[in-house]
Amino acid sequence: MSTAVYERRMLLRGFLAAGCALLLQSKNRAEAARLSKEEAQYQDKPKGEQHCENCMHFIGPNACAVVEGSISPSGWCRLWVRTSG
Repeated sequence: MSTAVYERRMLLRGFLAAGCALLLQSKNRAEAARLSKEEAQYQDKPKGEQHCENCMHFIGPNACAVVEGSISPSGWCRLWVRTSG
């Protein structure tokens, strides 16, 4: 094997390793960015017309982009933001 082919393979392996590290790091940041239910002041009941199901952070059927764990579509937290539309 020539030196140029060997160097090219090593360079590609380095890029692959760096890419994998970046993907893992961004996934960990997203998970770490979520608040606990206590921090978000989550409750299993709505606050008037405000409930998780009509919040922009809601991920059906029972998750939230900003609050950890399983949530109720009829729940509420202090991070509630009405969905557009």
